[in-house]
Amino acid sequence: MKLCLLAIDLTLISTCSCFVAFNFIMLRMVTVALVAALVFLCGTVNGKETSACVLEKTKTAKAIDLTPLASKTNYVVNSATTQGNSYQFNLCAAMHNAAAPCTSSSMVCEYTNSQATANYGAIDNIQVSRGSGNIAAILVSKGDACPTLLGAKSTATFNFVCDSSVKTPTFKLLEDLPNQCKVTIQVTSKYACPGSGGGSIGTVLVAVFIGVLALYFIAGAGLMYRQGHGGSELIVHKTFWCGLPGLIGVRLAQDSASASCASDSSAILIFSCFASPFPCKQCIGPVHS
Repeated sequence: MKLCLLAIDLTLISTCSCFVAFNFIMLRMVTVALVAALVFLCGTVNGKETSACVLEKTKTAKAIDLTPLASKTNYVVNSATTQGNSYQFNLCAAMHNAAAPCTSSSMVCEYTNSQATANYGAIDNIQVSRGSGNIAAILVSKGDACPTLLGAKSTATFNFVCDSSVKTPTFKLLEDLPNQCKVTIQVTSKYACPGSGGGSIGTVLVAVFIGVLALYFIAGAGLMYRQGHGGSELIVHKTFWCGLPGLIGVRLAQDSASASCASDSSAILIFSCFASPFPCKQCIGPVHS
């Protein structure tokens, strides 16, 4: 985590090299992209965890990203045991237009004759794990206390089955036990296939960072060439990039105890600095050798 704040500090220091409008804009683009990538790589800047619907790659299994299954409208599966009952839900996101007793954070809600009757779990209270056999992943959502079964909670379980040909998810009701407040639904989708997810937000941020960094150096080289430079002088801000290893060493030699990505002050520092034309003077102190 200390290295994370170190890198953020260094990107802010680089902003001080803005002598012309091009340099200023390009450096800020790189800074924003790098900070976004660091937020993902560090896992947290303000204490918020990454999506629970992403199963990371392991030595024996590919990654599974279920987040693309989040829908702009609610999914609906009708009850197989009780006429007029249905389950409305979203996947890996809060459902839309939830009515009491469900809330704006509910992911699954039971309805009886179009009236919400039970909250089967909030988006911040879900667990996702790998399955076995033809079940690639299992999502469990737990909600309010079950009124008909003492000590139990309303529980919705989703079994994800991989089918690379299914673009729009299909649903099959496997278990419907309203008296026990339990429902199990099978979800068949291409996004349940290991390695074929839509790409987590962290992956996208890292890709954006790489793209912006490439643009920074290519456009910078073009500008330096037009100014008559050649060879290694085509590297924009060459002095800074060549001195970066030394800056890292200097920063590590300082009071490293104050470097913590867990502090909200780091996030406040970043964005308050962006609001200033010359942020380094106002927001950070000099780096002493």
